[in-house]
Amino acid sequence: MSFKFRSSCEQVKVLEQMNYVRSEQAKTNEGAIVLVQMLCISDMFLFEVVKLNTVLETL
Repeated sequence: MSFKFRSSCEQVKVLEQMNYVRSEQAKTNEGAIVLVQMLCISDMFLFEVVKLNTVLETL
């Protein structure tokens, strides 16, 4: 996504929306897995469902 033609206020709104979507996704196992894949962390670490549940409980 390019922010070249957006005002600073528009950029902040878009980033806030993206952060909200990520935080909402992380509240479910499926969402957390998608979030991890989006961040390319899944290539570096192997997560088990139990570990994901532990992470989700701390949110």
